[in-house]
Amino acid sequence: MNVRNNIAAAVAILVLLPLTSSPAAAHASSLMTVQSVPKSNTHSVSPIRVSDVKLAKKPGIPHAVVLPMAQSITKTTANLNLRQKAATSSKSLGIMKKGSTVKLTGRKSGKWVQLRFGTKTGWASSDYLKTAKAPAPKIQYRYAQRNGNIYKSASKNDKKAIGTLTKGTRVEWRTWDSGNRRDEVKVNGKWVWTDITAPNKPAATPVPKIQYRYAQRNGNIYKSASKNDKKAIGTLTKGTRVEWRTWDSGNRRDEVKVNGKWVWTDITAPNNPAATKPAETKPKPAPKPANQDKDVADYGRFVTANLNLRQGPGTQHKSLTRVPLGNKVTVTHHASVNGWVKVRHGSQSGYLSGAYLNKAGQHSVAVYGTLRTGQSAYSVMGKFQQKTVNQRIAESSLYQLWNRNWTFLTSGPKTVVAEQFQYGASNGASMMKRLDIYEGQLKYKGKNMYSRQRVTMADGSVSWAYKTTPTGEKVAKSSGNLVSSGDFLKRS
Repeated sequence: MNVRNNIAAAVAILVLLPLTSSPAAAHASSLMTVQSVPKSNTHSVSPIRVSDVKLAKKPGIPHAVVLPMAQSITKTTANLNLRQKAATSSKSLGIMKKGSTVKLTGRKSGKWVQLRFGTKTGWASSDYLKTAKAPAPKIQYRYAQRNGNIYKSASKNDKKAIGTLTKGTRVEWRTWDSGNRRDEVKVNGKWVWTDITAPNKPAATPVPKIQYRYAQRNGNIYKSASKNDKKAIGTLTKGTRVEWRTWDSGNRRDEVKVNGKWVWTDITAPNNPAATKPAETKPKPAPKPANQDKDVADYGRFVTANLNLRQGPGTQHKSLTRVPLGNKVTVTHHASVNGWVKVRHGSQSGYLSGAYLNKAGQHSVAVYGTLRTGQSAYSVMGKFQQKTVNQRIAESSLYQLWNRNWTFLTSGPKTVVAEQFQYGASNGASMMKRLDIYEGQLKYKGKNMYSRQRVTMADGSVSWAYKTTPTGEKVAKSSGNLVSSGDFLKRS
């Protein structure tokens, strides 16, 4: 058995010793020693005296061990008698209801413990008591209402600050000294005193709105507000915005912040100055635009000279082919350069100057009947320079008389299918006479049925055509049949 076990055994024997109320017996007991002799160990234990255990004495009750008081709460678990002594036979001082809170004095006798209940002190069985650790008190806080000091003591005469608190700081609070009007609070782990705290958090100090000023002209900045201070420490450029703090009306200078430092100047004001009007500069001429063709509805025109069909809108462009005088072209686009147009001539497209195009063809004839390609009188058309097929004569009608080949072009609301033949300058005039003779053969009651007249085509070009005279139109419309398709090849 080691030393620790020897001590434990000795204490156990000691606890079993009866405690007597006799002073003599107590004295005799105090002389008793308990010694444990180890069987196989040379270690020994010093004698333990009963007198080493502190006993509490009170007249009329047995000695009791004084137990340390714990930070706890004790409550009754049943309706319980508070006894005058530690025995059920002892007089009851009153009934403690279940759940009553009692305070232990620290004295104990067997299962009996001494306690205080209200104003009375007595004994009760520990079997009907429950002790639990007292809940930690709720931490309370205070807030600094302004910037101020903290002190070592509560006394208002203690003026020696040992630190400071900033407005809004939250600190743990313990007590209030109403006489000195100071709170005890914990700052950096130490309890100190202050007179600037309260339970409510103070309203935040509003941040002042930053105000600005603008330099109204180029000028200087100075170190002081005095108008006698003429030594410039820097400059401001017109229109510069700077933070503003105050205005010295006597010296007529503003205090402004420039590059992080507060300085003074006499050239600032609240409003941003109007921007300096830039010097007028003569506008540069617009660059010549690149060619941009404008798409238009196709229309027909006749060339008034022998022209080169060019690759681009201008004489500097390559010639694609030659377009003879009198030929018809179809305009498809207007170029943006010098009045040139893009045209289609046969199977080719290119550019011509619009100055050499005319609406009417001098030696152009539109035919619609037996003079058309493949018809009985086609050979009369002779040697032409150009032929355009699938054309239509605008605002006209086609009538047929009793002879199937006798068809007449009249005024009307529709269009009539035609072909346009263009002749050159060398034979144009003679061909017109030849056709006049041919078409003048058909008469009714001695009057010509046809005459050569200008007609407008559906594409806007103008050609000659053999159209009914007033007599011929009257006969055709009164005695003939309307060819509704307007196409000689589709007549009945």
